[in-house]
Amino acid sequence: MPAVVTAQPTLPDFFPTADSVTAHAPFKSELTTLCQEQLLGRYVSFVGFKNTRTVLYVTFTRDSVADPVADVSPIVGFENSRPSLGKVQTWGYPFDRNRDGKIDYLALVGGAAPFEDGDFPADYPLREQAMMMHHVELFIEKCRIVFNHWADENYDGRLDAVVQADMDPSRSWVYRYIYAASTARDGNLDDVWSFRTDTSLFNDSVTVTAEGILYHPIGSPSGILGPRDLDEKSAIMTLMNEAIDSCGRGAFRLPYGYTTNEGQ
Repeated sequence: MPAVVTAQPTLPDFFPTADSVTAHAPFKSELTTLCQEQLLGRYVSFVGFKNTRTVLYVTFTRDSVADPVADVSPIVGFENSRPSLGKVQTWGYPFDRNRDGKIDYLALVGGAAPFEDGDFPADYPLREQAMMMHHVELFIEKCRIVFNHWADENYDGRLDAVVQADMDPSRSWVYRYIYAASTARDGNLDDVWSFRTDTSLFNDSVTVTAEGILYHPIGSPSGILGPRDLDEKSAIMTLMNEAIDSCGRGAFRLPYGYTTNEGQ
């Protein structure tokens, strides 16, 4: 078993695959609710492709979701010029990298925002400055759902690595991603670096304090990424895996890391 586990891709290696899946929304007519279970006061719903019964995304809600296919929007909507995530906002893309029937990688919705890329104008207005119509149009054009990626790197059922979106401190745009991992698997995030789009290319420095990693989350001026976040997301993943058992093996299969047309 150890030889099999170590052969699986790490979060930085797998991130491009998972990121490509989150960027392509299939037609809703291809999807169906594969299973919905209630556990510990939460509803877990698995949605996937009708013809292969392969899971695409999973929802995690306090209330039962009448139609997880219709109520989840993989594309950003807008209310005036403000991005909207739709009716169900707590969902994500699960993966089973070691093919043991359990989720070990989750790309969870973190919000909606545009990403600064190589064409981002240096003179784009700061957060408190007035914007012209072409600035608003660019914001809407570049805006998409932002996913934070969480991984159980030693397959023990607990998350120990994350790729977290980090906002531009002066604008409502995603500036970069922060990678953080607990090398001792004890929750202490001691392996930390950042990147823009390519996980093999390092960006600038990341501030780490005794409390955790400083970053700029969506919708908040500052945040701290630390062991509590790993614990919180591990609890969600654990409940999802328990829901898989309740649904029954054979009800569906989890994706191992596919291209967007594998499940279709």
